[in-house]
Amino acid sequence: MGRSYRPHFAKTLAVLAFLGAATIYGFFLHKNQIFPYSMLDEVLAVNKMDPWQSPHFRLRYNLISAFPVSASVVMVGDSITELADWRALLPGLDVVNQGISGDTTVGLLKRIELVKRTGARTIALMFGVNDLQQGQTVEQVNARYLQAIDELSGPGICLIVQSTLLTRRGAQLNRSIAALNEKLIDDCKTGKCTFVDLNAKIAPDGELPTEATVDGIHPTAIVYKIWRDVLFKYFAACPH
Repeated sequence: MGRSYRPHFAKTLAVLAFLGAATIYGFFLHKNQIFPYSMLDEVLAVNKMDPWQSPHFRLRYNLISAFPVSASVVMVGDSITELADWRALLPGLDVVNQGISGDTTVGLLKRIELVKRTGARTIALMFGVNDLQQGQTVEQVNARYLQAIDELSGPGICLIVQSTLLTRRGAQLNRSIAALNEKLIDDCKTGKCTFVDLNAKIAPDGELPTEATVDGIHPTAIVYKIWRDVLFKYFAACPH
């Protein structure tokens, strides 16, 4: 009699496995949220302020540490930075990508020395959206950002703080991003950094346009082209 139940039991398990896989797939498919591994890892790392808990962060950190690359320009940020091919976007510039998916200002402070090891005299930063999504206050994020600015700035260093990009993830998050950017503007008035307002070109209406993002946060190619065009002007004024 036990045997007669086995096919039914196996069938039930198969159905449950299918439904589970479909649910997960549907979650990432919703609103075009189809992520490569690094973005998926970022989602799974939500509510972990220390990105060291993310396997992807540890992998990227260790690779950057084990195989240091010298460059004139270093791009430092989270997945929004990591996903771009900056050598292709910025032809003619000696640039290295130190974006790490899921990173926060906590992670930035952990890898200041990795940034410095590039020997880059031009350093471009973009952080904040992961911090704010994980419930950090604007003041907490800005305090860590300011510490990083203090540690990375110096004679002959062109430190560029790029505005944290606005999103399509709701007005509350965008208000926090706008407030953080206002503080970063003030931070750069000390002369330690130059603030670059990317949102003025990319999200002039206060949020990312529909066609500018694949999931509400991560940009499309058109955004990277605008971003690249804005940066060229600032990079031209920096020492290389």
